[in-house]
Amino acid sequence: MKYYQPIILLFTFLCGSPWLNVNAQSQLAKRASGFSLYAYGANISGSRVFYNNGGAYCGPFGAPSAIAAARNVTFSISGISSIVFAPENSTANGTSGSLLYIPNTDSGPQPVGFNNATSTERNNTGFGFYGPWLFHVASNGDIEMNWYALPTNQTDIFRIEWGSSAVSSTQPSATLVALRTAAPVVGSPKE
Repeated sequence: MKYYQPIILLFTFLCGSPWLNVNAQSQLAKRASGFSLYAYGANISGSRVFYNNGGAYCGPFGAPSAIAAARNVTFSISGISSIVFAPENSTANGTSGSLLYIPNTDSGPQPVGFNNATSTERNNTGFGFYGPWLFHVASNGDIEMNWYALPTNQTDIFRIEWGSSAVSSTQPSATLVALRTAAPVVGSPKE
């Protein structure tokens, strides 16, 4: 019997036991609401994504107080593949419950934002997670992570953009980034 136990355990794992399915559902439920997104890339080490005048931005400490319309937000999953934002402050500008969208274009990086309006120019469905990484599923089924951070006139503040082609010559300062739910780890200096 001792030789069959590993085989039975492997078979149970591969077929998906109810315990495993319940555990996976509870993990998804933990992420379903109240999470933040962070941008990681060259010289961008876990900058928190925030809302500003309908657009998605990131900065090392979230929404800066110097920008009046900027608000820290938390996200939740809506339906199967949409991501909704909610301001952390009830007096925040912007429509709570707006959907994250990417542009429906194959050109260079274009602004990412939040809006409920349906448009042929915006795509607010098809999002998912691979571990902590946010991705989008294209109409052909390809998984895409074409997030860019474009510097603004504020130090260390970047506009989040999306583009499936190479960075255009008009935006050479755009940096390819990954958007993740994992917050940066702050370490203490060694003594």
